[in-house]
Amino acid sequence: MLFRRNYSNRSLALPAFSFCEPTAEGLKSWIKILPKTDPHALANKLIQAGEDIATSQCELEQALPALDMLATPLHNAAQGLTQFHSKDQSDSAALLKQQRLYSLYGQIYFFTAQKHLELKSGPACDGLMLTASGYLCRAMLTSYQLQESAPSGCWKQLHAIYLYSITDSHSATTATRLDDNYKAMVSLACANPDKLNSTQLASLFDYLQNIDTGVRINATPTDQSHFKLATHQDVAPQRYLHCDQHGSQAHSETTPAATLYLNFQKLQSDLSSSSLSPELIGQLANCFDASPHRTFNRALGAGTLDICHGFEQIHYYLSGEKSFESFTRPFINTYTVDDLSSINSMGEPCSKTNDIWKSDYKTGWNNVEFSGDSIEFKIRTSLDNEDKSSGGYNLNSITIVDTNPTGYCLSGHHLSFTNYKSGNLIGLRDAENGKWNVAVIRWTKNEDDQRKLGVELLGPDIKPYGIKIIHSKQGTELLPALGVSPLKKDRSTSDDANLANLIIPNLGLKAKSAATLIGEDVEQRIILSDCVEKTNEYCRYAHTTLTDAPPYANAPTH
Repeated sequence: MLFRRNYSNRSLALPAFSFCEPTAEGLKSWIKILPKTDPHALANKLIQAGEDIATSQCELEQALPALDMLATPLHNAAQGLTQFHSKDQSDSAALLKQQRLYSLYGQIYFFTAQKHLELKSGPACDGLMLTASGYLCRAMLTSYQLQESAPSGCWKQLHAIYLYSITDSHSATTATRLDDNYKAMVSLACANPDKLNSTQLASLFDYLQNIDTGVRINATPTDQSHFKLATHQDVAPQRYLHCDQHGSQAHSETTPAATLYLNFQKLQSDLSSSSLSPELIGQLANCFDASPHRTFNRALGAGTLDICHGFEQIHYYLSGEKSFESFTRPFINTYTVDDLSSINSMGEPCSKTNDIWKSDYKTGWNNVEFSGDSIEFKIRTSLDNEDKSSGGYNLNSITIVDTNPTGYCLSGHHLSFTNYKSGNLIGLRDAENGKWNVAVIRWTKNEDDQRKLGVELLGPDIKPYGIKIIHSKQGTELLPALGVSPLKKDRSTSDDANLANLIIPNLGLKAKSAATLIGEDVEQRIILSDCVEKTNEYCRYAHTTLTDAPPYANAPTH
């Protein structure tokens, strides 16, 4: 942190703020009336102050006292926004505000430290660099949590701070803390953050910051170097390609002098004894290892696909644009007007009176042209739109970038696909054959105003189902489900994982849960056994059919 100074008895000239007098007294008076119980409003005020500092081109003597007085409100705003996000993980407004706050003040502290280094090289520069490092790292963390690219300039500034810790730092303690921040950030960037959710990213970053990460940064590559850092560019760590068996370089470009290489060998050995979840440890171990060899080549794609998002929309289109209520109606206790008229007040069937209009209405009356003002026209219109009323989903169009045997890389306008996150299910339709496929988003990335999605197809033949989860003897829950036959055999999973299985919303069910599976023309009792795959949105279960169960009386015949 910055060295604290007492400005109470001094009248200093500060940057020309647009909201208060450019003096220490004016800024202190403004700070006293800041909204302390509303983190969003507090962050807005501080962002306004930061923008004034960044655009004022103020002198060092003006920026330092202003930043020192704003340090406590900045800390309070960041803590308040963190609490907001922890209460509602789906609300990205707090993360967006944090990202803007951290990136703005991180750059302000960095450029102020550079001025200090040029003019007054001394210990105070260490505090400025350390604060800048913390803010920039948090700005990139929130960007990864939002599944967006790092703010412009952040990586280049972090590279410069790391080089400062090696060459110009005045304190060994500060140099160690700057080194730890940098290694934690590059480790997080190498851990495929586009495949992790916001909670996993936050816990992983805290873990990497608070331990000896065991990451070695070398000036020359070694056998254990799998990533490289271009310190003169505003880019994240990139996968390093080793020499091939014949000794020739795997890539033709010449390696620039300002390039560092990462070695994760010790960190990989420390992961097994860490407090992280087994799933996260497994992913990190694979990410930090040598690049896996692809068994296929990506082909440049062409054309577009129709895309929809979410269980209900996918089920709607797979079932021939039927609402879920219409799909499951033959199997649940719903009654038409005729059915209700045949039940008396005691719940028993009663004799129905003959309706003289019934035969006319059943012999093609709905094909007759009626006036739009007539009651007959309104009845016919309401019946025709009965199933469509619950649908009405808007489809987006997305461009194919490239393709491989198991999926696509897709690209579309960022705003149209903001809510598409890794682990989400999507439906894809080829305009040529009109067939719907189901895929899962494995990674997302923002480039300029485009959002790229890496998606994996779940299987060649996916069928819509309904599933009635039996929670207890008194309670059941009816949900949409998808029946999946795997696209290919996965050697990393058991044989059971490669059999046909069911995808249902993530309910946190225990193994061996009883359920009723509803298809287009069949109803059967099943047992959900092992959970083969789990994301925030869905779980994939292997299941067994209770063949000895008696058939259900309400199963329809076609």
